[in-house]
Amino acid sequence: MKEQQLIRLLRQDPGRGLDALSAQYGGLILSVVRRVLPARPQDAEEVAADVLVKAWQSADRLREDTLRGFLIVTARNLAIDRWRLLSRRREVALLEGDRAEAVEFWQTLESGMVAQELTDRILALPPPEGELFLRYYLLMETAGQIAERYGLSEGAVRARLRRTREKLAAELRERSGQK
Repeated sequence: MKEQQLIRLLRQDPGRGLDALSAQYGGLILSVVRRVLPARPQDAEEVAADVLVKAWQSADRLREDTLRGFLIVTARNLAIDRWRLLSRRREVALLEGDRAEAVEFWQTLESGMVAQELTDRILALPPPEGELFLRYYLLMETAGQIAERYGLSEGAVRARLRRTREKLAAELRERSGQK
């Protein structure tokens, strides 16, 4: 089903719309959530359901060109929120290495941009940088996993991510009037 049809169905018949959204994007949503909560399958399932609820609550604002990005960002943010709750209770270990860096960078970007604007800018990144960036910062894949997927060295992946981070940071500074 096309995104436009999904959004229309979600608005007109929420029950069927949520079923269709889950059928089309449920695997992607759960994959994103499981990257943040790999040892917490029950929490991952609950967060994935929460993402669908957020989509339903946001149905009037959803756009077909950013639906996938909205779901990925929402899944990632809700999973991190759940991880924070669990970490305060000392039920999960702290993030290490690549994941900690990804979370920290994402929070810096989010604090300076409206989430939808940030999602739009990320989705507009040219290939393969956009895909690398999404995989690393949103899907929480490691540089090694991305390197293997794209036939690049880990150093090349990190260099491309650094350049993309610098580009987005420059846009953020420009947007806020800093040089």
